Amino acid sequence: MWFTSPENSPTARAGKFCILLHRRYNARDGKWLQISSMNVPRTYFSLVALEDCLLAVGGKHNRVAVSSAEKYTFSTNEWTSVASLPNTLFSHAGNFEST
Repeated sequence: MWFTSPENSPTARAGKFCILLHRRYNARDGKWLQISSMNVPRTYFSLVALEDCLLAVGGKHNRVAVSSAEKYTFSTNEWTSVASLPNTLFSHAGNFEST
């Protein structure tokens, strides 16, 4: 299980809540563990769980819509940029369907 939450940051204190703090739930021991933060703090984005990673897509950064996306790799605990969307997108839903 994955969870993201706003953190008390300069951006958040200015009234622009952004996702900086990420946690992973370990079902084996019932504990939440902090994972690395995204490269681009964002709000109103979609977070989709894929087979071996998480994908954060679009959203807003400093109240400006963005087209960027980044991938979190479980095995390395790292976020890396991936291809951006052709246009900005925020307040949207996402889904992954395996074929």
